[in-house]
Amino acid sequence: MTDRPKPILGIDVDGVLADFTKSARAIAKILFGKPDDSVIQTTWGFESIGLSKEEESILWRVIRTTSNFWLNLDPLPGTHLLQKLSISYELVFVTTRMPTGGDMPCRQTALWLERHHGLCQPHVILSENKGEIAQRLGLTHFIDDKPENLKNIDDHTGRSLTLFQKAATYNQDNAYQRAWMVSSFDEFAIIMLRQREEP
Repeated sequence: MTDRPKPILGIDVDGVLADFTKSARAIAKILFGKPDDSVIQTTWGFESIGLSKEEESILWRVIRTTSNFWLNLDPLPGTHLLQKLSISYELVFVTTRMPTGGDMPCRQTALWLERHHGLCQPHVILSENKGEIAQRLGLTHFIDDKPENLKNIDDHTGRSLTLFQKAATYNQDNAYQRAWMVSSFDEFAIIMLRQREEP
C-alpha cells in the first residue's frame, strides 16, 4: 500500500452487486406462475421471460409497494472483494432505485451494503444521470451492467474514465464498445487492487 491519494470508484448496485433479477422473477412467479426457472432473461425488459407489458407493469407496481424490497435482495456471486476494495479506494455507489415501501432506497442500499459487505456508512447516491455524478465527483473508474449508463458517463466526462461493464445474460449482445467486459465484480476488484499495488 502506498500513500497516494485514493482514487474514487463509481459502482452500480443492481446487476453488479445485488441480484435484482432473482427477486423480480420470484415475484413474477407468484403473480403469474411464470417464468419457469429454466428460462433465461436475454433482454433488459421482462418480455424475454414471457411477461406481457401489462404483467411487467403490475410487477413494478408490486415492487414499489413491497416493504424494503432493496434491502432484501441477495448479493450476486463473485462480490466478496468489495470490502477489501474499500480499503484501497473511495467507493461511491450510484443507483437509480425507485422508492418502495419501508425505508427510502438510499437508506435501504446503505444498510444492505453494511449487512452483506461490512461497509461502514457507505456513500450512496440515487441518480438517473450517472454521467453528471461521475463528472462532479471526479471519478476515475465506473462499473455498471447497463451500456446506456456507461455511454452517459462518457458523454459527460469526455471519455476520461476507465469503464467496466459487468456481463449478464441480458446484456451479452449489448456491450458498450469502450468498456472492459468483466464476468463478475470480483474480476473488476482484482484489476483495481493490482493497480494500487503497482509502483
